[in-house]
Amino acid sequence: MAEEMGYEVPSKEAIDSTPKTGFAPLVADDYIAKVVDIQLHEKNDWNKLTKRYDGPLVWSYTIVLSICGLKSGDKIEDMNGKEGQPFTQFLYKDLNPYSTGFQPDGTPSLLRGFISNITKTDVNAGLKVPTFILLKNVEGGNKEVVTDPIIRGEYYTKMASKEFMAGYMAVPDIRGFKGKYVGCSIITKESDKKGLKNAINSFGKVPNSFTITDELEALAEKNYVEYQEKIKAYREKKGAEGSSAPVGSVDVGEVEIEEVL
Repeated sequence: MAEEMGYEVPSKEAIDSTPKTGFAPLVADDYIAKVVDIQLHEKNDWNKLTKRYDGPLVWSYTIVLSICGLKSGDKIEDMNGKEGQPFTQFLYKDLNPYSTGFQPDGTPSLLRGFISNITKTDVNAGLKVPTFILLKNVEGGNKEVVTDPIIRGEYYTKMASKEFMAGYMAVPDIRGFKGKYVGCSIITKESDKKGLKNAINSFGKVPNSFTITDELEALAEKNYVEYQEKIKAYREKKGAEGSSAPVGSVDVGEVEIEEVL
């Protein structure tokens, strides 16, 4: 009978020296990012009872940020110590279109922080956005987007006079900020499905010293097109298998897909 071999548990030194594979979150820090997409869409709200996004339909902005670099100018690194490249990491963030104020402790809402830093305006001052989206109350407590120029004009006239128009509500239209750069504070947090993941904690201004070249802009465009192709291929594959993409983080190789829809 062959002698039974024991089982050896590797030391911490051995584990740390083993090359890491797969996706790892970025190191928590302050970054500069390009806003590569902004979508306004209806989605199911968070249900506190089921702890799932299966609540009533609400309007939400979803912005997609492509990480350009660190505000400090240091190299991008993930939590495994692997160096990252500009515009190869993409993060999603939902913003409540109705929330433009402050929390009780004085912290600005994420949407207010986004607008103030994109427009380089003091977060406590009045903010100006070029246009607005008009929503109308409909049956069931939902809202629909109003595109009729006559109704929009009537609402704008009343809004300028600080009057109200019953059954309607305007929210800032931030879709025109697509293509702009913004600072963002990125943290790591636990994900139910994949352990640690990145999340956008707040927005900040882009340093005055920051400059973008035509070469970097072309790289940002190229990488985002390739990223979208990966998303499309992934969803087509999941559809062929009779399964929809899950909510959470989906690793498809070189980039991280955040399913938020």
